[in-house]
Amino acid sequence: MKTSIMLMLISSLFLFAACDDDSDSGPDYEDLCATSCAIDDTCNLLDTLTVAECEAACQEQAVNQLDGFFEAFVACKEDHTCQELSEGGENSTICYDENVEECTTDTTDYLETACTVRLDCDGISEPTTEEMEDCMDTMLADGNVLRCFTPSTLAEATACIADSDSCTPDPVKICVEDVLGLTLGNSSSNTTN
Repeated sequence: MKTSIMLMLISSLFLFAACDDDSDSGPDYEDLCATSCAIDDTCNLLDTLTVAECEAACQEQAVNQLDGFFEAFVACKEDHTCQELSEGGENSTICYDENVEECTTDTTDYLETACTVRLDCDGISEPTTEEMEDCMDTMLADGNVLRCFTPSTLAEATACIADSDSCTPDPVKICVEDVLGLTLGNSSSNTTN
């Protein structure tokens, strides 16, 4: 009798733990993106996007970003005025800057791969250390926003770039857009719209 009660308790604990794992599936991307895009709409920060386009782009990127960063980014937008969010115009990075400590993904492999491919496409098959450093610095000019993406999706983008067999269209740009949902050249403030 004691054994069957113990087995029931143990199985109940496993069942509870399994149910608990299922309920904690991460942030509600749809809700957070709706909040983020509503703020952008209110503050006239959507540029040419509609609210629906903003939400779709936000969700595409958000699922690839580190949860802690994404949630903090949206919370930051809720905590600031439209004037604060728009300072610096389209290139405003206030919420990225305030939450960048949440971004912990190592981007070294990505940067080395992307620069090797870019330089090779420019006819530099054996780049010097200085050429590689210059390329990496250029890629980081707008902030190292890629460290806010999950290691697995950044690794997938890196593999996509490494496996590219053509320079046209730009494999770095295409792979980052296809895998991460991020358009290169946008400011880091646009990472989650």
